[in-house]
Amino acid sequence: MTGSPELLERVLQLQSPLFAGIDPMLLIEWLEAAEMRYLAGNSSVLSADQANRETFLVISGQLLVTLQQGGATPLATISPGEVFGEVSTLTLGETTAWVRAEQASEVLVIEREHLLAWAQQSHQLALNLLQLLGERLRHSNLHARGAQSLNQQLQTRALSDALTGALNRHWLDQHLESLRLCPELALLMVDIDHFKAINDTHGHSCGDAVLRAVATTLRHALRPSDALVRLGGEEFLVICRQEASQAAAEGLGERLRQAVQHLQSDDLPPVTISIGVALRTPGEGWEAQLERADTALYRAKRNDRNRVELG
Repeated sequence: MTGSPELLERVLQLQSPLFAGIDPMLLIEWLEAAEMRYLAGNSSVLSADQANRETFLVISGQLLVTLQQGGATPLATISPGEVFGEVSTLTLGETTAWVRAEQASEVLVIEREHLLAWAQQSHQLALNLLQLLGERLRHSNLHARGAQSLNQQLQTRALSDALTGALNRHWLDQHLESLRLCPELALLMVDIDHFKAINDTHGHSCGDAVLRAVATTLRHALRPSDALVRLGGEEFLVICRQEASQAAAEGLGERLRQAVQHLQSDDLPPVTISIGVALRTPGEGWEAQLERADTALYRAKRNDRNRVELG
């Protein structure tokens, strides 16, 4: 019999938040209206996107919550004393996940009509339900924040160069249209001098360390509004949206050159860079400006390197 003293004792021992503070005499009356349901291991209790009018209190065993039917990785486990199904029961909304028994389990099944009647009968039960819903909402928000943070991390990784931390060509492709429309734009093509010789002489691990050190030095010398993009190999592109004069753009290039030249480390060989600068002219397109910066860079490399040339 559902409302037996034995079941009442089991429910009280669970100390479930659903029945916290409820008079045992009232609780045994409620248990008469509830159904004890026995679940075989791996049996399904709730399916996602389905209407549900039942709230479940786990009496024994353990259940799993998954986002896919039969999903191998559970989102959560539900242990004795815990409640599930109350949100869709009270809101008459659809369920959002699958719930299945991980092992042979017992659950107390409460119909929506009974739950609402009990809440009207007992302010304590109504308060317990509000606390359960509030806790469910808090966990949902934490999960959403965690998912958002993960998405942001994945997006950052997708748009960043794994070795140097600079932006990559995917980022450049995403922002290319806005860069085409920017009326005041300075491009600085940066190339590490004698990089092949560094790799050949000191090894590729040293070459990687040089790339990381140069990228870090350049980032620290730039403003938050500037962008550093690794185009590939030892070549970088600095994009400045606020350099309205040739002198300012050339001055920035010189500051970057000196910052790298003064880079000192016991683990690195001496490093210098060459820079080609191109300031956008009226009516000039992105490709033409980039080509001028590239031409200026090769002029700097032909003129003994470790210098800034204007395109």
